[in-house]
Amino acid sequence: MYGTETSVRPKIWMHEKSRDYVYPKTRKELVVECSLPRGSVGEVRVIYWNRFTGSQKRAQSILMKRYARDSQWDHYMAVIKEEEAIRYLRYYFQWKQDESLAFLSPLGILNEPPKEIYYEYLCTNECDVFHLPQWWQDAVVYQIFPERFKKAQSGLEPVPCEEWGKPPTRENFFGGNLQGITNSIEYLNRLGVTALYLNPIFESPSNHKYDTIDYFKIDPHFGSLDDFKKMLNQCHKSGIRVILDGVFNHIGYYSKQFQDVLKNGKESEFADWFYLPEGKIQTDPLNYECVGYYKWMPKLRFSNPSVRRHCLRVGAYWLELGIDGWRLDVCDEVDFTFWQEFRRMCKKINPNAVLLGETWGDGRQLMQGDQMDSVMNYLFRDAMLDFLANERINASAFTERIGKMYANYPFQSHSGLLNLIGSHDTERFLTAAAGDMDKLKLAAMFQFTFLGVPMIYYGDEHAMEGENDPDCRRTMCWDDQNFDLMEEYRSLIALRKEHSAMRRGAMEFLAAEDRFIAWKRQSDEETLIILANLGQTEQTFQVLLDEKQKFKTAISLIEKRQYAVKGDAEQMIEGSLAAKAFDILLMKEEENE
Repeated sequence: MYGTETSVRPKIWMHEKSRDYVYPKTRKELVVECSLPRGSVGEVRVIYWNRFTGSQKRAQSILMKRYARDSQWDHYMAVIKEEEAIRYLRYYFQWKQDESLAFLSPLGILNEPPKEIYYEYLCTNECDVFHLPQWWQDAVVYQIFPERFKKAQSGLEPVPCEEWGKPPTRENFFGGNLQGITNSIEYLNRLGVTALYLNPIFESPSNHKYDTIDYFKIDPHFGSLDDFKKMLNQCHKSGIRVILDGVFNHIGYYSKQFQDVLKNGKESEFADWFYLPEGKIQTDPLNYECVGYYKWMPKLRFSNPSVRRHCLRVGAYWLELGIDGWRLDVCDEVDFTFWQEFRRMCKKINPNAVLLGETWGDGRQLMQGDQMDSVMNYLFRDAMLDFLANERINASAFTERIGKMYANYPFQSHSGLLNLIGSHDTERFLTAAAGDMDKLKLAAMFQFTFLGVPMIYYGDEHAMEGENDPDCRRTMCWDDQNFDLMEEYRSLIALRKEHSAMRRGAMEFLAAEDRFIAWKRQSDEETLIILANLGQTEQTFQVLLDEKQKFKTAISLIEKRQYAVKGDAEQMIEGSLAAKAFDILLMKEEENE
């Protein structure tokens, strides 16, 4: 049974008057967080008052909830709510250990309430509030690499063009295009997709299109602007939103700007767009700055106002045409002040446009409410590979990794993190799992039941495999579909759409032992318990619910059976789960409800 550690008196607290620990949910709601050594205390409170209209003697107190746990820390949060905008809020922390109290102020840990020196939050401006587009939290995202998804119109193909299904290389082409995507909208609807993320579609000489020639022109191998508008309109009519890939950190070697620099050197009107050497520009050895030392992608200089204006014009142009957001390539390598400007521009055109940043690690600096709405959550993928695909860590270590991941970000952003298990830049999950189909099914279940937005990389629903780039960019397997697996994906998507707790509910781990794990998703409307046995044999379990709410039964949404809820003061669910299997339980307060 999953329990708690023996408590010890903490010597270290983590809280600072910074946006990592105190930030607004709305102008009338303030989130306060702190972190304590794991298992060190029982009850934590934040004590607070307005320094003008209140006093310490008339202070209010609110119990903090532990929302995440990693290998070292327990992470707590509370939401302070007021009838007016929160301003001039003084606060400190109090914890209870056995019968004694201790306190935390800017002076450190104290044996009595602080006097005169407190933490203080001054005010919330409208732009300080993190606003996540509502539709994004409910989205099911499908990533398409356009050159490899579907081939339609004739006459657009690059020459030479490989036969569909042949092995991909870094240089070859297969002729996928926008009309192919348009022709697949019915398929995407049937799957349950609500948003597309398209890898770059602008003019470029490569198959991946990350070396842009012209940001205002659809690549002719993909089609025309009319083809794009047709695809966009058909997607919108079908309830599917479209996110484009914005590659603004760098531009293509064959862009007019860089070609002019190669021709005219320092005399070029675009010389200040790039990071160039003092002398002659060379490609071998490379002596100008590029992304990843790749000569075909010279890095743009965002201290140059002309570069900023150009990229802002690009962002505005496609938003005004109707796209629903941008995925922003290597955004953690771009001047953050540009992203602040870019966000203001995008939200002015479409307040519901989503800005999705590519980062491979901790993206908290991008997620302060002034830059990105979400990030590609590779930390989720890393944990999934180590726990599920490669079995390098057990369930307890997995929950610690996930707890640390969520603690990185403002809590209202958690439901918008893009949870992926593979992309155009990684090996396919099924390949990482050595072809184990059960592990892929479990990974999909984790995606659709975890806090965040699930993303399907095209073909995962048909068990496509592939090593890292370029093999992960194989052509879509239209002639070799796995309909049984696709039906599993459809079922998970349908459950996510039906149950609010799977989309927006709070998440809490309930059990983590070896290869067995359980967690709760709870919204205002319902409570779900998810059970997963990743082991090779059947697993019996006892899961403590730790609920104030009293449940009578648990209805399986997968197996169509019931579990009895035992106990009164401490409720639990007992049962068994087959090897490499999962179940999703809907909790009921009445037996016949």
